[in-house]
Order: sequence, then C-alpha cells, then structure tokens
Amino acid sequence: MLFIKNVSFESTEQDLKELFLKCDPNLKSIKLISNKTFKNNSHLGYGFVECSSTACATRVISKCNLAEIHSHKIQISYSKMSDNTTDLKRKRTDVEKHTPQSDEMQTSRLIVKNLPFQCNKNELKSLLDKIVNTKQIRIPKKKDNTSRGFG
Repeated sequence: MLFIKNVSFESTEQDLKELFLKCDPNLKSIKLISNKTFKNNSHLGYGFVECSSTACATRVISKCNLAEIHSHKIQISYSKMSDNTTDLKRKRTDVEKHTPQSDEMQTSRLIVKNLPFQCNKNELKSLLDKIVNTKQIRIPKKKDNTSRGFG
C-alpha cells in the first residue's frame, strides 16, 4: 500500500490511474480520501494506491514520485497504515467489549474552543441544542468575570 499526498484538488482518481498505469500496469486500486462534510465531495489532497506486489510498489515510487499533475508535484511513499491495521482492529474490539449496557446512559464531554468573549451560557446552549442534547453548559471565567474563550 502506498500513500500519495500533495494531490491537486482538480485531480481525480482517473487522472492518477492514467499516470500510475504508465509506471506499472499491475495496480489493484487507487483511492483519494474524500471530504464528506462538504456537499461537493472534493477530496482532501491525499490518497492510497494498492499495488499487486512489492516490486510494483517500488516501480511506482521510483517512476511517479514528484510527477506533476495539475501544477502539483505528488509525493509517494510507503503507507504506514498497513502496519497498524491489526492494532486498530484489536483496539476496536476492546472498546466494543466495554460498551455500556442498553439501560446505562453514556455521557460525553465536549469542549468548544475559540468562543467569543461575549458568548454566554444561554447562547452556547441554544447553538449546541440544535446538534446534540446538552445536559450542562459551563463557560470558565477569568478573575475579572470575563470569559476565557472556551466552554
């Protein structure tokens, strides 16, 4: 698995596929990581390339690293993600074992930074209640009774 970064936002998976197939025709897949928070589904400027073998990956790095697509020189390296996938799976199963029972209520704390100093508890509560069910709001104050900028 290879990691590619500095991908132009104008580039598509098809553009990268055309470039990488010139380097080595034995690619399995190319995936640009997309930004799901925006409606235009643009990618985040990086992605992954799955090669059929280590030799294929080496050829892609040697031939395509710093290749220019849409005025951006893409950078290619071996992905560190593939080494940690078993650890991540293990951590997920450990967390799943310790999930609360259905009759227990799970609570979380949320810290909101960079609040305007004029913001008060009622304004913050009305804003957050649109998104989540808030139980308690607290905005720390300085000695002079002004907000510290977070809550």
